[in-house]
Amino acid sequence: MDNAHPYRLALAGLLHDIGKFAQRAGEQVSAEWSDGKTQADFKYQHALHSWHFINRYVPREFQVGVLAAYHHRPQNSEQRLIRLADQLS
Repeated sequence: MDNAHPYRLALAGLLHDIGKFAQRAGEQVSAEWSDGKTQADFKYQHALHSWHFINRYVPREFQVGVLAAYHHRPQNSEQRLIRLADQLS
């Protein structure tokens, strides 16, 4: 583990797909989605929506955007846990 507290992992697991609400409501992601790197990093638009939601509404001390939004392209063991939870659900 990369020092992620279990509560942070749980919060990331709860919020990882929050961006699907925005996407299904027709919200447009910013122009950054056109950037090939952004698409490669997040893989799906709802993950970028989740990133924006978490960064905007979750207090800084509970920030889990990096854990939650990268669950389709995990870079570390915590992100892989969120991906596994997503697959199992």
